[in-house]
Amino acid sequence: DGHLFADPLTENSLMGLLCFKNGSLARERVRDEFCSESSWESFNECLEQTPPGNNGNFAFYYYEPEITPRVSPGVYRFRSD
Repeated sequence: DGHLFADPLTENSLMGLLCFKNGSLARERVRDEFCSESSWESFNECLEQTPPGNNGNFAFYYYEPEITPRVSPGVYRFRSD
């Protein structure tokens, strides 16, 4: 869902806020599932061992129903081939 607020710095202006449910909590869960230690240092080491572009593989992790955009829970993986 999105929200509009009055801009506190500019008269007659608005600022928008988009809310995401699967942000930091999903990132922490991916870290904990794929790294031997539940630390950001370990996560960074895992990423540094992965080639740039991850060989054309990527995924979206939605552990809870997302609100922006509306997406059902699941892990959606994609490959470039």
